[in-house]
Amino acid sequence: MIEDLIRPAIRALADYPARDLDDRGIEVRMHRNEAALPVPAFVVDAVRALDGEMLRTYPTELQRATAESLARRLGCEPAQLALGNGADELLYAVARTVLEPGDVMLTATPTFGMYARVAACAGAQIRNVAYAERWSLDPEALIAAADERTRLLIIGNPNNPTGDAPSVEAIAAIAAALPRTLIAIDEVYLAFSDRSLVGSVCAEQPNVVAIGSLSKSAALAGARVGYAVADARLAAAFRRSIGPYPIGVASLAAANAYLSGGEATAAFERALRAQVRRSLDALEASLRPGARAIWRGPANFLLADLGPDASRIVRALGERGIAVRGYDAPELATMLRFCAADDGTTTRVVTALEALLQGAVCA
Repeated sequence: MIEDLIRPAIRALADYPARDLDDRGIEVRMHRNEAALPVPAFVVDAVRALDGEMLRTYPTELQRATAESLARRLGCEPAQLALGNGADELLYAVARTVLEPGDVMLTATPTFGMYARVAACAGAQIRNVAYAERWSLDPEALIAAADERTRLLIIGNPNNPTGDAPSVEAIAAIAAALPRTLIAIDEVYLAFSDRSLVGSVCAEQPNVVAIGSLSKSAALAGARVGYAVADARLAAAFRRSIGPYPIGVASLAAANAYLSGGEATAAFERALRAQVRRSLDALEASLRPGARAIWRGPANFLLADLGPDASRIVRALGERGIAVRGYDAPELATMLRFCAADDGTTTRVVTALEALLQGAVCA
C-alpha cells in the first residue's frame, strides 16, 4: 500500500490547522496573529520595482545584501545567520541538524503546536513539561526533565498562546545546565525588540539559537522571511540543512527594503507598537467583565479565560464574520486568544464582545 511508504510519525500527524481553516465568510482574522498595520508603502514599492531579469535569475546578491542588512539590525555577524522560508523552516532546520531518531525534544506546554511537528518529522520523541502555575516558566523543571537523549529544547519568547516571556537569567541557567542540548528560543514576536535574547544569551551561550521572522514586526507574514542567529558553526550547519535559495526574490526585495528603510522603518515600528498597545488595551477592557483571567505579555495578542462560555463566544463571533482562536487542549479549553488589529477592526470586535458578554447572545 502507498501508505506503507510514509513514515509512521508522518502518518500520525494531522495536517497543520492553518491549511484546514475555511476563511469564507470571515472578515476579521483575529486568530492569525498577523500585524495590526499594513506593510509600509516603500516596501511595496520595492517589490513592484522588480523586473523580469530579477525573476529569471537566482537572487544571489539580493540574498547576501539582505543577510548583511539583517545582521546589522540584529547586531551579529552575517556568518551567525541562517535565512529561511519563515521561522517555521528554521525550526525544521534546527531539528534536522541536531535530532536523530529516538532523541528527545523538550518543551514547556501548552505552547505552539509547530514545535511538536518539527520533532515528529525528525523522528524524535517529544517530552512536554507542564507549567507549574499559569503561566510562569520553571527552569528547574525543564532541566530535571532532560536526560542524555535530550538534544533540543524549544522555548517561546514570548510563548504562544500564554504570552509569558522567560527571563535572560532563566535561559542562561538552562543553557548552562544542559550544555549538550541545543536551546532554541522562538522570538517571532520580538524581532528587533530590546527584549530579544540575541544580544545577551545568544552571544554568551554557544548552545543557544534565537529564531525570528519579519512576519509580526515588519507586517511581512506573506513574504515568509525567517532567520536564526547562532554560533557561526551552528548557523553554517542550519544553512546546509536548507536549500541554497530558500527565500524568493520578491520576499528578499521586501525584506531588504524594510531593513534599509532608516527613519521610515523606525517610524513604522513606533506606529505599530502604539497600535498593538491601543488595540490590546481596548480588547482587554471589553473582555475584563466576563473573563476569569487575562494574560498579556510582549506579543501582539492576549489570552482570556472566559469559562464555559468560551466555545459559544467563538461560534457567535464567527456568525458575525470574526474569527478568534479557541483550543481543544484541556488546560486551554476555556480560553480564547485575540490578536491586535487596526482601530476599525478593533472597534468592531469590541462592540461584538460587549454585546456577547452582556448576555445579548450568550444568555
